[in-house]
Amino acid sequence: MAKNQVFDFSYRFAWSHIQTDGKLDNLTEALGSIKAQKVSLSLCEPGLDDRIMDPSVIEERLARLNVVIKKLHRQDIECDLILPGLGEHRPADANYKKYIKSLYSRTAHINIQTLWVDDTSDHDYHRFPRNQMLKWHHIIRRAVHTTNQGIRIGLIAADPVRYALCALSANEIALTLAGPYPGLLAQSQAFVNDYCRTDILKARRTLALIRSQYRSEIVELTGYNDHAWASPFAKSAEADQMQINLNALYGLKKLMINCFDKVGTAPGEENLYLTMHQNRRRFINKLTSFMPDTGQSYPSIRIIIPDFTQEKIKLSAEEITSQCQTPWPVLLWRWGLRAGFVSTSAVKSGDKTGSVYILTGQTPRFLSRRQFNHIFKCGVLLDAQAAQTIQDMNLPGLIGTKVGTPIKNVQTEIISDQTFAAPYYGYHTILAGHFVPDDFRSLKPFHNNARVVTTLVRKNHLPNTPGMILFDNVDHNHRCAILPYSLDKADAAPLLTIERQRHFREIFTWLRRGRLDCFVENTPDLALFYIPDAAHRRLILGLLNIGFDWALKSRIRLNHLPFKVKRVRELDEQGLLVEHPKLKLTLCRDYQYLHLNTNTAVPPMQMTVLVLED
Repeated sequence: MAKNQVFDFSYRFAWSHIQTDGKLDNLTEALGSIKAQKVSLSLCEPGLDDRIMDPSVIEERLARLNVVIKKLHRQDIECDLILPGLGEHRPADANYKKYIKSLYSRTAHINIQTLWVDDTSDHDYHRFPRNQMLKWHHIIRRAVHTTNQGIRIGLIAADPVRYALCALSANEIALTLAGPYPGLLAQSQAFVNDYCRTDILKARRTLALIRSQYRSEIVELTGYNDHAWASPFAKSAEADQMQINLNALYGLKKLMINCFDKVGTAPGEENLYLTMHQNRRRFINKLTSFMPDTGQSYPSIRIIIPDFTQEKIKLSAEEITSQCQTPWPVLLWRWGLRAGFVSTSAVKSGDKTGSVYILTGQTPRFLSRRQFNHIFKCGVLLDAQAAQTIQDMNLPGLIGTKVGTPIKNVQTEIISDQTFAAPYYGYHTILAGHFVPDDFRSLKPFHNNARVVTTLVRKNHLPNTPGMILFDNVDHNHRCAILPYSLDKADAAPLLTIERQRHFREIFTWLRRGRLDCFVENTPDLALFYIPDAAHRRLILGLLNIGFDWALKSRIRLNHLPFKVKRVRELDEQGLLVEHPKLKLTLCRDYQYLHLNTNTAVPPMQMTVLVLED
């Protein structure tokens, strides 16, 4: 991907927008008003067409597409074509192979550069073996390239958890479809609900997960916005705006935007949803020009997930879903901490990134002893289930604690060690009603260097049940923290307080044996992007406010900056860098602080982008 490339928008439209001349005229008028350069046209109408269309219907639509594409080409608009993927059709018999070959080979006669296979429909991949899924996508590639080798084939991928169910990744499918070309992958980031403020972070979790799996020298990654509508007749421009920002901050400079509605009404030039992209083009282009080609640096905290493409990994569908949709990154981001994913196969003993690791569930089963040695030297936080897994592997010496039976009637958790979050010693966190009752485990330290730092309060019991355990194994230079519960089925809302934010932050600092490089100090729900670009001696700070209040008087603490920052500027909505007189770094006890003042406060459900320069 070329350096400083501007954001490349491709607007996706459904079949209903081009099936009549009147709707096509409205569409071309709207595209002309926003000076669009690329569109992606669907052969099918999502949710309305049959899973397997009659061949005569396909012939009629392909003939119509030829007419539409010729008209758009005359307006210098490049066209891509979108066909339904295998999940939409649910292959079941031998006749399906003939149908697929016919559908894709006929499409190859159309004058297009890229053919997208849309795999975002609901389906259960775990019903199909890994080799069978790759075989079907190989058939698609052969059907297209036998007719026209000049067409690139890309994948519009579903949520990564669907592919993990059959030990696949979207990257593997994209490479299978690409053949001799670099893989082309559009990763969808759907919003479940426009009114849920954490959905933006769930979309970010999907991007972080796919970013941890793909290799830039092989796969070209494109964003695909597919959020739900606020109503059947309207979209949320705010949600779409935030998704575009997320793509830019993850280093993606191409984006496909879903522009059709559920009633098939062709957009006119008054369509605010389309014009919003044109109005913000300068901001997006400026932001993407700042993004380094390598993407984000290694985060301070890395969540380990199994590499589901390894055939030796055998997990149930429920366990895979739990691992891929772990709430840990969303919780850490809401604390203002930097977090990302790393697969078990990518955990290497020579890695010197200085990250703290998080282990959950059954993941320890897929790590080698050498990998254990590495992550425990770096520092690792384990939930109760991960600690139980390590104990079942006959490695209790790693955690210095015995994991016992489930305990019941847990009411609250007390910060009971003044070493961490000392001003909040004795603070109670209400767990009852938020955590699954049977999820709490009895923890009993058996090593002299294992100590209790929180205490669980149980109904009708004295408050002496051990909670979180810290183990400092000085003989092997290992450190770990063990939670008496897991978060995969819990509501983490009680942990989103200033008191617990500080407590966990100091725990992570202890695990790392040093300071975290960057975090939001006093404003939960102000999610942070920290993107250094050492080559150009600048640093990008993206501050995403998912709260309902203004992020006012927030403070960002920075440590070990790669260069001396001489000025801080804000990127405004017009794509201009604005310098605020009071927006500057201050030094206090070897930390550098950035204070947000009244002029730079982050509005609810909005993002502020700051550029720190030499």
